[in-house]
Order: sequence, then structure tokens, then C-alpha cells
Amino acid sequence: TGIYMSDPIGYRMLSVLVQALLGSLQSPFYKSLVKLEIAKDIGDDTGIDVFDGKLFFVISFDDVLIEGPSGKIVAECEDRIRKAIASFRFDKKMRKHIDNALKTMKVEASDKRPMRGRAIAEMIMMSPFTDFSLCEPFACLCEIERRLKSDDLLFKRMFDRVFLSPSSIYHKVLLTPSDKFDRKLSKLRSELVSFFNEHSDKKALSDDSEMFYNSTKSMADDEKKAESLFSFETLDNIVGMMKFPKFASLALDSSCDVSDAALENGRTLDDYYGNKHGVIMHVAESDLLLSYFTIAFRLDGISEYEAWHLQVLIDAMRRAHVAGIKDFSERFFNLFPSFSAFVSAYTSVSFPERETPCLVIRFKILNEDMDEGMELLAALLRDSVFTERDVIETINGLQAEYSDMSYFAHDFSRMMSLSDFSSPELFRNVTGGVLFKGYIDSIDVKDKAEVEDVLQTIRSAYGKIFVRGNMILTLLSDCLHGAAISKLIRRLDDGRVDGSDSSNGTGRIIGARRMMDLAEINRNMRFGRYGGGDFTFYQIPSDVSYPSVTIGCPKHSAALDVVSTRLQDVELYREVRVNGGAYGAYINYDYYMGTFTMSSIRDPNGIKSFKSFFEVLKSKFSSSSLDSAKRSFLVPLSHPQSNERKSYAYFVRFARGITDELRKDRVNKAERVTAVECKEALDDLFRNHALADGGKSYAIVGGKSSLSDFSSLFKDMSDIVANRCRMSRMAESESKASKKTSVAKGASKGKATKGPKGSKGE
Repeated sequence: TGIYMSDPIGYRMLSVLVQALLGSLQSPFYKSLVKLEIAKDIGDDTGIDVFDGKLFFVISFDDVLIEGPSGKIVAECEDRIRKAIASFRFDKKMRKHIDNALKTMKVEASDKRPMRGRAIAEMIMMSPFTDFSLCEPFACLCEIERRLKSDDLLFKRMFDRVFLSPSSIYHKVLLTPSDKFDRKLSKLRSELVSFFNEHSDKKALSDDSEMFYNSTKSMADDEKKAESLFSFETLDNIVGMMKFPKFASLALDSSCDVSDAALENGRTLDDYYGNKHGVIMHVAESDLLLSYFTIAFRLDGISEYEAWHLQVLIDAMRRAHVAGIKDFSERFFNLFPSFSAFVSAYTSVSFPERETPCLVIRFKILNEDMDEGMELLAALLRDSVFTERDVIETINGLQAEYSDMSYFAHDFSRMMSLSDFSSPELFRNVTGGVLFKGYIDSIDVKDKAEVEDVLQTIRSAYGKIFVRGNMILTLLSDCLHGAAISKLIRRLDDGRVDGSDSSNGTGRIIGARRMMDLAEINRNMRFGRYGGGDFTFYQIPSDVSYPSVTIGCPKHSAALDVVSTRLQDVELYREVRVNGGAYGAYINYDYYMGTFTMSSIRDPNGIKSFKSFFEVLKSKFSSSSLDSAKRSFLVPLSHPQSNERKSYAYFVRFARGITDELRKDRVNKAERVTAVECKEALDDLFRNHALADGGKSYAIVGGKSSLSDFSSLFKDMSDIVANRCRMSRMAESESKASKKTSVAKGASKGKATKGPKGSKGE
């Protein structure tokens, strides 16, 4: 990875070769591994990574089915993986590399809880692609040419698909003229152009590549044929359809942004959100076994109370019977093993005060199941019929599923430390299912009136959400499935949902329950003001803690971009993970919103880590450390992503209005930043933390003992501004400790007491 700064083209070549190897192995590996009954699904970390000149093939499993201690899980996973890989058919050359990889394979459990754990297998693949120097692009080029002239048929086939396909990264990046291209690399570029032109005749194309090339070319040339194939009513509002090969190339290049194509004609984000037919972003690749979807439904006009029911709704849909379809749940899970949904908000980069609340649905599906899957999904989104029994069963299931609060603790900690800096919109505090748990726990399924309220509200929200005009879609898929997808979209315009026009009781319910009032959602919560910063405590049955702190800082700071990567990977890693024993330590600088967040996860020494957060801000930043920090920040920006991650990343960039130009500008600034600027940025952060009148926010999630320790620490901090502090008690068991502070007493069940006008926690 260290070649990026000195030779970006060399790194790009390596990235494409990695994609080639991944593409050749993904289909047989995926189909075989999902049949091993190790887990419910293959994790999105599965893929190939590059480290220290070697290629790592990583297989991760989500929701491991093997029960028992982590040692048993590891041994069982390893045995099944070895047997599966040993059964694959490879030529003699590749078999040799596979056998070497199996000798170096190691399996580890990344989570001690069996059912929610994730087993990871790593194989160091000394593949044919690592036999040559990665630091010299000309050597790389020569090696490619040598292999094309050899009898290595596997490499030739991958070369066809990766380099000669219309969706190749080189059609977008290397072979497209650019005025900004570095002059020092002009010779290399001319060599590449002539080389690929020499091998791009039709005779060099494999049958698969030729078929894909012809199909996409004819689609781009014949607009009427494209319109008839996709059946969309207003093709000029459907991004990229008429320039399919050009748009398809975006899929392989993670540094390119679909939203840039969406906004290339000067249209604003609001133009698209106001569009009658919604926004459709279709990104296609050749030779995909699976299609990856992110579908978001905008929640404009949805009430607070209705928003909470959307999480109940999506789970109920998976459990409920659908009109006219038998055995729905079983068929649905067979087709959509990774189906997930959540409510979240996306803040506009151009308008920080504006948020787009969305219900986001993510899933992947085998292309061979596309037609059946789209029909089933359409039935799910438009024709589901709910009963009181469905609601009761769903709530019971969710209460059991969310019983382990520590599963969300880190997300909650970070969210609450950020809450003081977020815009005060409806969905600012919705993340990771944390507050949803509090809402679920508050529902009494034995109360018939309450169940009826839930059912009516679900129906009301349901009728408003799943319509075509509310939909934003990003898709990584084979190009030939447009007709099946268009059927899904048309179905959203047809039919009526049972009870969709019902709004009975909604206004009464909203008045009776202020569900977004955090102090009332969960009785274990307390808020306070110390030194001008927000403090949030949340108690869970755990021996570890999840501390988090957010500091306000300048937006669009290249220095903080570079600094945050260095601090997380070196200083914070050493202090919190190595010396402190925490499971993880993280720093996140939000470039567009101006927040700097530090946090740790499953931390046995939370107090020590909390103090370390501010000690690392005193770190020295020399010119030598600057180079490595820049590489750490810049290299991942062009690193290959899994298709599953791309689908969601494209959606988020579009929802936030992050165009390709904004990303390029961010990279250019990072490349020019100096060590002096980095040091000044750190100094400013430390000064902002030390201020007593605001600019920071804290959140601690943990067990009773760890929260008691933090209470003592915060009491000392609060002495500076004792007359300005107040908080509510978490529980009666802590009332004695609370009396010793200068904080005003709160209600024994966590409800905030009345305090000075305008004070937090009210």
C-alpha cells in the first residue's frame, strides 16, 4: 500500500489485479460456502485484501450457527472450509497456490458470543499476481504481457473480463484523456494505451465478454430498445441508462461516484428528491453472480410515532402472511438471506440544516432468482396484510432479539456524543436500533388497546411509505435484469395497501406519547451538563464500557483528515487497544459536518481510555510521520470495495450530496497539507476540549460499576462550573452518589426534572 504516494498508477494496477482474482473465485466460493451451514450468510468482509506485498483472501461469516465456545467455532469452521476448498477443481498451477494458502490459513472468532459472532478465515494467497514487483508499474505491465503470451488460460480469461470489458476501470481511469494527469506519468500512460489497444481486438475477447459488450453497446445505441427493455416512463430522469457503458464503468472504480453522474447536468439534489418518479441509480457489472440492492424510502411527512413503527413494520412483513402467497416467510428468507432494514437520516453536505430521513432496505439476491425475488418483494411492499396476532408475535420476537443491549452499545455511545452537534430534526437520534429497543420495551402486548394502536399506526405509515415517488434505488447488478426490476417499480404504483388510507387515532397517539423524548424512552438514561458539554450515561448489564467524546472543530479540514487517520492507527491504537485492552479504538472526523469523535468498544479500562482520548491530542507530528499519515488516509480511497458495500456507499453519497468533485477536492487538499498545519489542528482540538463553555459532548455506556467510576471523574470536572451543572438520576440505586454532586436531583425513574429555562435534559 505504500506505493500510492509515489506511484498511484501502480497501485491502481494492483487494485485491478485484485479484482480479477476476486472475480474468478467469488462464484464457486460463494455457492460452496453458503452450503457449509457455518452461518446464515457470508459477511461483506469476504473478499481479497492487500497487505505487505501479499494478497489475503478473507472469508467472513455473519450470524454463526455453530454453538459453543470460540475455540470450538474456530476448529469447526476451519475443518469445513478446508474440505470445501479441497473439493474445488483448479488447474495444476492454481492448485499449487491454493494448497500453499491452506497451509497458512488461520481462523479466528471475532466475537465471543456464538450466535452473534463472526468467524474469519484468512489465507495468504501467494498468487501468480504477487510474483513481480508491485513498486514498478513497468514491471507489472511486462508481467501481464508475459502471461498473455504463455499458456495461462485462467489469467487470459480474467484479463478479458477485467481489462477489455466495457465496464473496465481502464476505460474510465487510464484510457480516458485527462488534463490533470501528472506529466511524469505520461510515458507510462502512452505505453498503457498502446498496450491495451493492441490487445483490444475482437479476437482477444472471450465469448462472455463479447456477448456483454454487444448487449451493452446495442442498448446504448438504440434508445427505443432500451426504453422497451426497462419500461421506464421518463428515461431522461433515470441516471445513466442512455450511456450505459460509460455509467457501467463506475461500478469497478470505487474512487468514482455515481452521484456525480446523477448531478452532471447541473441538477440539484432537491430536483431529484422532488421528482415525481423518484431517483433510480442503476450501476451494472459483467459476470456478477449476485445483485446488490439498497432501496431507500423517504419519510417526509411521517410523524414521530409512525417512524418508530417502521422498524416493527419491516420485521412484521418478514413474518406476516402475504395475500395470495403461501409459505411466504420461508420463500422470502430463502431468496433474501441478508435482508435488513433500518431508519436513519442523511444530512445534506450543501445544506447542513437539512436532513433526509429514510427507511433503508438492503439485500442481495442470486441473479438466477431475480424474477421470482422481485415479484415476492413487490408483494411484500404493496400487498402485505397485518393482523393483531402478527403485531403481537412481531413485538415478542423483537423484545427477545433486542434483549442484549451491549449489541448496540458502541453505536449508541457515539450517537449520543454527537447529538449536541446534530441538527434538531425529527430523526437526529435514530441509529443502530438503540433507541428503538427502548420503544419496543415500552409496548405491552397484553394491552389490546395498545396493540390496536400499533396496528393502526403501522397501516397509516405503510400507506404513505411504499410508493414509487418516495423511492431511491442503487443497484449493482447484471444489466439484463432491468425488466424484472422495472416490474417492482411499476407494482409500487398499482394497488392499495390494506388500511393505507387509515389515519384513525394517529393524532391522539402522538399527543399521548412523545416517543422522541429520550428521557422517557428508556428509564436507565440520564443527561447532564458539565463544563459546557453534554454527558449521557446509559446502564447495561456488562463489565465493560463504551466511552465516546465528540469535539466541535472546523469543517473541510485536510489537516484533521490526515491527523485522525494517524492518531487512530498509531497513538490511540497503542494506548487504548494494546495498553488498555479494549476491543477497539476509533476516531472519526466528519469532514462535512465539523465533528471529531473518539471512542472505544468493549473497554475494560474505560476511565484510562477516556483520559487517553485527550492525551493523544498532545501527540507530536513530524514531517516523517506526515508521509505515512497521508498514505494511510489516501490509499483506502482507491481500494477495491465489495459489491455489497458499493451499493450502500453510492446511496449514502447521493443522499448526502457528495459529488465526485467534492471527493477529488478533499484528496487534493490532503495531498498538499503540511506537518505544521497538522500540529496546529491538533492544538486547536485540545484547546476546544479544555474550554468550559461548550464545544464538546460525552457519552458513556457501561455497567453499574464503570458508570460509578465515571460519575466520580465527571464530578471532579464539574467543580469548575458547579453552578451550571444539572442532571437526572439514572436509578434509585445511584441516588446517594448523586446527592454528593452539585447536580440538581432528577426523577428516580430517569425522567428529567424541571430546571433552569432552556437547560438540557428538560
